[in-house]
Amino acid sequence: MENGASANTLDGIGHYTKSLQQFLRLAPDIEVLPYRFDSGSACNAGAQNVGLFQRQALIALIARRAFKGFSAFGDEGIDLIHATDHLVPKSHDYPVIATLMDVIPLSHPQWVDYRFKRLNNAAWRASFRWADRIITISEYSKSQIIKYIGVPESAIDVIPLGVDEEWFAERDPELIAATQARYRLPQTYLLFVGTLQPRKNVSALIRAHERLPARVRQTHPLVIIGRYGWGSEALLSKLKENANANVKWLKYVPHNDLQCLMAGATGFVFPSLLEGFGLPVLEAFAAGVPVAAAQTSSIPEVAGDAAILFDPESEEAIASAMTRLVEDVDLRASLSARGRERARGFSWEQTAIKTIETYKAVL
Repeated sequence: MENGASANTLDGIGHYTKSLQQFLRLAPDIEVLPYRFDSGSACNAGAQNVGLFQRQALIALIARRAFKGFSAFGDEGIDLIHATDHLVPKSHDYPVIATLMDVIPLSHPQWVDYRFKRLNNAAWRASFRWADRIITISEYSKSQIIKYIGVPESAIDVIPLGVDEEWFAERDPELIAATQARYRLPQTYLLFVGTLQPRKNVSALIRAHERLPARVRQTHPLVIIGRYGWGSEALLSKLKENANANVKWLKYVPHNDLQCLMAGATGFVFPSLLEGFGLPVLEAFAAGVPVAAAQTSSIPEVAGDAAILFDPESEEAIASAMTRLVEDVDLRASLSARGRERARGFSWEQTAIKTIETYKAVL
């Protein structure tokens, strides 16, 4: 397994890898041997280095030769390779399973940012065909993999992500209030969590918030938690200038503080234009926070009937959803109860159990 982590924090793929690995280690008939490609990072300490991915992938693409790095495991008795971070090796000796969260670079190349995009996307598409089986995280992502990579439906298993049990924990009201005070927040606010990049649709969220009556904007400011990614320079300028006192950008927030700020929110608003899954929606559900989310891509699969769903391309629809969260006390209570129940259906234990079923089917 490749870690999928940066040197300092876990991204979504890294969190998936870590959580899956923890539960796989509990299985009596599974031995996990972590590996990593030599990318120069210090992530996944103790994992076996299997060499440079780019070099081995280039040789595999041109000469159709297998990756040689896995010979470093020697006589460990490998049964299969599970690539969890979109870096799929080619192997003639072991079956390869690849987890593919989404195909956004192929379906919406305007929403990714890297050099030689067309060439890299072609190589990425080819490398996923090296997998004997693909795991993805939603029916929506499955449909996109079939469409943009050409993998047959029968070779794809949909295994949803889980939500960490800690999100269900009841937060001490005094701790929530203290955390809000430390970030200079009122006791009522609407919350968004996510990296600032075009597909997250944060600019539309801010404009929708500006449509709310002045009284509502003042009593329920919009709190944005997330680092700046790319492609949103105008949004970044507006946030830096703090032109709107009713929009507060907190950038990075430590995990414990994030959970307190989530638990204390009046509502969570998620206007993303495209998600392979939408884990923040589940985390808000688990925290008992009413949710309004976009009715696009995979989000309705995750949300079910436990959230207000809106058209993310309509600022009026986003504003209407926020108004309902603020003004309808009974609706908030109903959404909170339904959300918690919904979140209970998604656990990392179930993710691991279903992943083991895929392993056994491949073997």
